[in-house]
Amino acid sequence: MATELESTRPSERSAVVRLQHQAIGEFVSSLYGDEESSDLVLAVPPCSRFFVHKLVMSQSPVFRSMLYGSNWKESGAQTITVNEDDKYVSDIEIFLMYMYGLPVNLTWRSIESLFYFGDKYVVDSLPEKCLGYLIDNAKKNSSLRYALDAWMMARRVLNHHHHHLRSLERVIFCNIDLLMKSEDMVGSIDQDDLEYLLTCDSLVCRTEFTVYKIVETWIMLQEESRRLDYLRKFYRLVRLPHMHIPELSYVEKLPMRLFPDESCERHNQCNTTVKMLLCDAYRYHLFSQEERNNINMTVAPPREIGRAHV
Repeated sequence: MATELESTRPSERSAVVRLQHQAIGEFVSSLYGDEESSDLVLAVPPCSRFFVHKLVMSQSPVFRSMLYGSNWKESGAQTITVNEDDKYVSDIEIFLMYMYGLPVNLTWRSIESLFYFGDKYVVDSLPEKCLGYLIDNAKKNSSLRYALDAWMMARRVLNHHHHHLRSLERVIFCNIDLLMKSEDMVGSIDQDDLEYLLTCDSLVCRTEFTVYKIVETWIMLQEESRRLDYLRKFYRLVRLPHMHIPELSYVEKLPMRLFPDESCERHNQCNTTVKMLLCDAYRYHLFSQEERNNINMTVAPPREIGRAHV
C-alpha cells in the first residue's frame, strides 16, 4: 500500500519534503549549546569548552574521521581537544554556529576566521558562502580594491592554492589594467601574490607592457637595498620580447629610475642586468614573423592578451 506521501502529486510532495527539511534544520539549530542532549565536549585551549553533537560535527570529514575512525585516538572519546591558530581561536563559536545551521554575521574579521575553519575541517560550503559575500560586495561597491584585498586575504588563509579562489581571481585578473593605475593597490601586493599573479595563465591584459608597469611600480615601492634582487627575480617573468620597441626603450632607462645616482654600484649592476634581459628581446624583433613562431619562448609562461573588463 502506498504511503500518504507517495500518493500525493509531485509538486505537493516537494512542498512536504521542503517543510520536513525545514523542520529538521530548525530542530538541529535548537540543539546548539544544549548540554543535556550533547554527546561530545569540544575542548578548545586555552579555556573554551563547547557541548556539541557528534552527528552535527560529522558533517566535516575531519571530525567524522576523528570521531569514528579506528586510527584516531579521539575515536569514541567523550571529549576531544582541538588546537587552533591563536588568530582565529576566539571565533570558533561562529564556525560551530554555522555547523548547526544558525545565521552568522559575515564581517571582514569573521570571514577570515570562517575561511580558516572551513578549509581546516573541509566544510566546502563555508568558503563558498564567504567568497559569495566578498564578490557580491565587490560588485555592489564597484571596488577593485576590495576585491584585491579579499583575494589576498583568501589566498593567505586558504593555503594559497584553493579551488575556491578562482571566482575572486577572475575579478582581479580581468581588471589588471585598472589595478596597474593605482600605486596604492600595487604596493599592497606581497611578494608571493605578485609571483603568483605573474605566472598565472589566466591573467588578462591589454599588452605585456601592462604587466611590466605593475612589476616596475611594485619594485619602485620597495626599499632601495632590495630593488636589485627583486628586479632579477621578477623581470624574468615578464615577456619582454612581446613588447614594442618604444616600450623596450623605456625599459632601458629603468636603472636611472631605480637608482638615480649613476655612480653607485647598484646602478651599474642594474644597468648590466637590464641590458642582459633586453638582449633577447631586441634580437627577437629582428626575426621574421615565421621565424618568431618557431622560437621557443621560455622567458615567461604564456599569458592571455585581451581587453580588460571594467
